[in-house]
Amino acid sequence: MIIAFHNHKGGIGTTTLAAHFCVLARTLGLRVAGCAADFKQDLPRFLGPENIPCIDIDPQREEPDYDLFVIDVQSNTEPPIDPDVWVIPISDHGAAINGVALSDSLRAPMIWLGNKGRKLPDVPAYLQGAVETAGSIPYSRAIRCAGDDYRIVWSIPELARTAGALYLHAALHDLLEQAVALSGEPLVVPSRKGKWPKPSAPPPQDPVDSDQAVPAN
Repeated sequence: MIIAFHNHKGGIGTTTLAAHFCVLARTLGLRVAGCAADFKQDLPRFLGPENIPCIDIDPQREEPDYDLFVIDVQSNTEPPIDPDVWVIPISDHGAAINGVALSDSLRAPMIWLGNKGRKLPDVPAYLQGAVETAGSIPYSRAIRCAGDDYRIVWSIPELARTAGALYLHAALHDLLEQAVALSGEPLVVPSRKGKWPKPSAPPPQDPVDSDQAVPAN
């Protein structure tokens, strides 16, 4: 299965989300690899310390045996292969405008994911049936702090149990289940029931991890 994170607008957390999504999938027992369709090549900087491979996908050759490929697509870069599902992060007004325009040009099913406390816009009528929405992830100082150093927040002991870190884990778990269901791929994703807070409600305020909707990362 191939999932691509994409928005033409930079600075909205696309790479941070893709990297954490890879780590989350591995903790659930999936064989996962990243792919950076991005001239900055930031995804390998996140995944290297986690021992998750970041490979170049070539549609002309048979790829290694992974359950999941996660592609980080930035700016106007074209992914090397069409994904099964697109995830479009939206964290501010500009990202919302770009996300709607981008969705008009993509063929595979799409999931809009609110990030940094951004409320998602309404899905236009002409995109109904092609776009699903996921819950919005609140702004988190802990995630921003980890991302500034190209680190995974769950791998930093003093940040791993902050409200934002736990909420991110739950939200990405739900996103993975949603993407698998949308794609029809036969991946088995263990349920998170009883382990993590539900993303339907925002996490409590944390002294290290503020959940204010402040554009950052």
